[in-house]
Amino acid sequence: MVLDPSTGPVRGAPMPAADASGDRYNAGLAGSAVGQLFGTEDGQDGACTATVVASKSGSVLATAGHCVFLDGQWAQDLEFVPGRDRRRAPYGRWKVDSVAVDQRWAKGQDWSHDVAFLRLAPQEGKSIAAVTGAQGISFSLPANTPPVTLLGYPGEEPFDGTTLRRCSAPAAATDDPAGARSWGMACEMTAGFSGGPVLTDLDPTSGAGYVIGVGSHYRLASNDRWSARLNDDALALYRSMDNP
Repeated sequence: MVLDPSTGPVRGAPMPAADASGDRYNAGLAGSAVGQLFGTEDGQDGACTATVVASKSGSVLATAGHCVFLDGQWAQDLEFVPGRDRRRAPYGRWKVDSVAVDQRWAKGQDWSHDVAFLRLAPQEGKSIAAVTGAQGISFSLPANTPPVTLLGYPGEEPFDGTTLRRCSAPAAATDDPAGARSWGMACEMTAGFSGGPVLTDLDPTSGAGYVIGVGSHYRLASNDRWSARLNDDALALYRSMDNP
């Protein structure tokens, strides 16, 4: 299944140059539909990245499973801040209404299924997508993907978690040393990028693309960042949250 961004079909403009630097990037839809997800796990405050994705309800977010469920515990007080830019929250703060994670993540921490979909409560009668727009979404793409871009809010040095960053690559790799069926790329973003969108067909001007995965995990000894793929199982989770 493929759903277009709420701003219309992507125009096929050139991708950003391949990079591994975590350059700042918040053009157009990337700067409104992508944001930070805050919550508390086991008494500790934490932050991940999440994305408003196209849906019938206009209320669905994509993020990583471990951002909302880890070591047998659900994160509490989940709140989404779309388009966060330093101290600014230009689209407000949104409460999470419900959450769905794959049972293979919940019961076995299988990194291949480190995916979650969230539903946001409306504000003043409006869905989140009506306020921020929504990125396109595509499920079960083949492993030999076109160029990809990972967006996120890395929060450890040399980053501070207050601005949206990007890494791009000519294609996603699949040789995850953790044994998961994940996509990988060289990228210097630190913790906090988890849940961030992996986008294809990204228009660097409009900031619109198609989410095909979410940032998941990395190894401290390497420069690789791994992302869980949106497969048919993820599609079932997505549909469980999309109740117009």
